[in-house]
Amino acid sequence: MFKTKTYINLIAVLVSLTVLANNTAISLGLGNAYYAVFILALVVLLISTIRPQVNWSMVFFILACYCSVLVNDIPYFYKPFERLAAFVIIIGLIGPLIKTPTLVTFRQLLFKYLNNLIVVMVLISFLGLLANSSLVYLGRGGFTGLFNHSMFLSPMAAISMITCVFYGNKTIVKPQKIVWYLFALSSFIACVTAGSRAALFAGLLGVLYFFYKENQNNLTRYFKVLILILFIGTVSFPLWESYTEKIIEKMEYSEAQAGLLTTREKLWERRLDEFKSLPVFGIGYANDSSQTENDLIIGEGQIEPGTTWLVILAMTGLFGMITFLIMFFKTVASIKAKHSFVHYNKALLLFFVVHLMAEGYGLSAGSGLFFYFWLLLGVMYQIPNLSFKKKHPVL
Repeated sequence: MFKTKTYINLIAVLVSLTVLANNTAISLGLGNAYYAVFILALVVLLISTIRPQVNWSMVFFILACYCSVLVNDIPYFYKPFERLAAFVIIIGLIGPLIKTPTLVTFRQLLFKYLNNLIVVMVLISFLGLLANSSLVYLGRGGFTGLFNHSMFLSPMAAISMITCVFYGNKTIVKPQKIVWYLFALSSFIACVTAGSRAALFAGLLGVLYFFYKENQNNLTRYFKVLILILFIGTVSFPLWESYTEKIIEKMEYSEAQAGLLTTREKLWERRLDEFKSLPVFGIGYANDSSQTENDLIIGEGQIEPGTTWLVILAMTGLFGMITFLIMFFKTVASIKAKHSFVHYNKALLLFFVVHLMAEGYGLSAGSGLFFYFWLLLGVMYQIPNLSFKKKHPVL
């Protein structure tokens, strides 16, 4: 039996609650305390270990971000050094930067607790939707459930859907399997209602990928399940058609504007123009050539990049993009194990690869989705150190 020290469990619980508390409909407004929790956790976990293993490909990406700040005259109101410091602290705690036995255990526990909490919060949000409670509309953007924005609920619901499918596939007890798949269906409806097309599409791709990897030696079963899901979805559509209202509105608006990607095209073009202006080191980490100080005040300090992949290219240039891709593919390529947990991780990664095309939180250290994306990379970075023959706390 895998034994975990109590203090690692407590830190994992504290960090997971901190992340979600900062993204709820009734936000606690943690401010700098949000980062203080991560700094304290990182210090405690590093003190309790020896000889940390450093991922040099990640170090080079951080160096690329730092160089992009040094060589550019970034307006002070973007606070590039403060944002970069926050980025490094969080990546050090959860991402693919440092590896120690203590951090490996911490990240696995954090991943487990965070996923379970996300499932619970999404299911409560779904129940609130069924009850037509005003409490699930307290955030911004319509149906937000327990979260602060519909565009945060959507990816959380997609993650919950993939997680419930993973749990349902893992259990051998049929009643439990049915319950988990019903939870996955509830998460799907919550995702649809919240109205993010990118999150819905990416989430469904993640589920299909997971089922494929679990049944790649029995493709007949895979296609039977796929056909069954399509049949049930088509027959039952009248029951959940009303929940598609927001997505249909977005589709109609896009058609009226003569393009499905209307809301993103201008942002993508801007990022490409920024890259072309300074292709080697980029325009600078946390910089946005199109916004003024007043724009940031109105937007509560938030930058709207439009896509993470192009924002990495625009902000850090070819140096940053190349080092990021090396780190990214090296992390994925290091995973040789064939296990449902590995398939689950890769399904989540596929979700983010697609979702990050439409959303630009990949370098935004204050974002809850940023936290989850980099935690996922951190967990995948240490999978080669896990033994799937032993009872690990996350498996």
